Amino acid sequence: MIIRFNSVDEFLEELKKDRDDILDSILRVTQSRKDWLDSPSFPRLSVVGTFALDMPRVHPFVVRLDCYCGQIWGVEMKDAAVLAKARDVQEKIEIICQELGIEVRGGVLEEAMS
Repeated sequence: MIIRFNSVDEFLEELKKDRDDILDSILRVTQSRKDWLDSPSFPRLSVVGTFALDMPRVHPFVVRLDCYCGQIWGVEMKDAAVLAKARDVQEKIEIICQELGIEVRGGVLEEAMS
């Protein structure tokens, strides 16, 4: 099972509530570039954050953030704002994780462990 968020603040609130049940106290975060269907030359940039919950009475599942930051146009001035937003989102996640004692690693957790 995957629980999905688009809002960074909602994702972080869930992280805080589930702090004690996070598998191995690890959150994975990365930037993801995905092509638009109609314009593959200009990918969308999102920050993806994931963590697995390991609760004794519930099958393990993944909590996932997909925070859209903007489209990469290949124009330095436009792209700078999108890249800055992505960095800000990642930094916000890292700060909260540090406060909670959660290790931040790269990558994306695709599915819950069995």
